[in-house]
Amino acid sequence: MILGGLAFEDRAIGVLHRGDRVYVAAGSEGLRVLDANRNRSPQEISSWSMPGAAERLLPFGDKIYVAAEMGGLQLVSPNR
Repeated sequence: MILGGLAFEDRAIGVLHRGDRVYVAAGSEGLRVLDANRNRSPQEISSWSMPGAAERLLPFGDKIYVAAEMGGLQLVSPNR
């Protein structure tokens, strides 16, 4: 049973949950940030464009490494 969701124009490749945020590596749409408190109808609250397709996420302290295909490795500080 699917309880909720949010569609992207590209694809959701990687997902990371931290506190009240869900981070989605969304291919050519970059890094998308969703409000995790809205499980049935997630709402996007922020996003970052990447110099390549965002594919994988790795938390590092208060930052997130994003593997961005041809754009290499990007380091994002979502709290700024």
